[in-house]
Amino acid sequence: MSLVLLLSGCAQLGGKEGGGENLPNRGITQYDSVGTLTLSSSPAGFNNFSEPTALLIDSKVYLFAQAESGSGERSVLLFISENDGQSFSDGIQVATAPDAVTGDLEAPSVSCLEQRCVLAASIGESGTIYLADGPPTGPFVWRPNAIVEPIEPYESGGIHSPSVIVEQDSIKLYYAARATPDTHYSIAGGELAEDVFERWGILLNPETGCLDSGGGAINCWNEIEISAPEVKKAQTGTGRTLYRMMFNGNDGTSSQVGFAASFNGRDFENYAFNPVLSDEETQVSNIRVGDSYLMYYVPAASWDAGKIGLSINGRGNATETF
Repeated sequence: MSLVLLLSGCAQLGGKEGGGENLPNRGITQYDSVGTLTLSSSPAGFNNFSEPTALLIDSKVYLFAQAESGSGERSVLLFISENDGQSFSDGIQVATAPDAVTGDLEAPSVSCLEQRCVLAASIGESGTIYLADGPPTGPFVWRPNAIVEPIEPYESGGIHSPSVIVEQDSIKLYYAARATPDTHYSIAGGELAEDVFERWGILLNPETGCLDSGGGAINCWNEIEISAPEVKKAQTGTGRTLYRMMFNGNDGTSSQVGFAASFNGRDFENYAFNPVLSDEETQVSNIRVGDSYLMYYVPAASWDAGKIGLSINGRGNATETF
């Protein structure tokens, strides 16, 4: 069965999810906002947070975030929730930009396999991607060489916003890429194995040719660009591996969040009912805690600048684990 048929054929994807305690729920849509998190850090002065990555480790929610001080200093902080992922201990610093590299640290992403964790981040104007290694609580130590530099034609305009997945024998990377500074972003990816990065090329492009219910042409919700992928390796209710991607799309008027999925981590299909979040949330990170799905995000700038927002889907019978 193709992924398209799987996504459109399953009952929980045919319409609104949830709606009853026994209905399957994959945690794609129908999130209710609970507002912004109250976060504080032990390194003084860091009070502007963005780029959240949420992981469930030993039944605790580990929330990594980019933090910036009033003077512009950037760091990666870790906040830990002992319970429901809504209240967190003071953040601790787990990484700063590598000393040997010029440029700001941008868009950190973290993935762990048991107690082995890898942090990916863009550094410098072109967005070159570096990796760092460490335990879940840090500190992370940067690898000496860049992993992805913008050398392919579709990357020449810059890359940014990496998302990392640690596998048993490799590391998958997803990132936004554009061909020139004047063109818009698509989502690319590749795999690092034995210190060699194999590019897969562009995985998702902005959509065009959208029609309304009457067959008339309309603007697609993401026809200008797509970026900021966050990919999580999940297990479906039937035990099959599924790679879940949340990403931002833009139609020229607003930013919204879409969903795509892949069985192999490389060939992604868009969810038929995108977008799944429409209040200008960006930089999302999705996680399952107990029977609920949590979505961390950066709110629209006009809402709560420098804060991390949270929405929760606790409907139905949670079926995907990640």
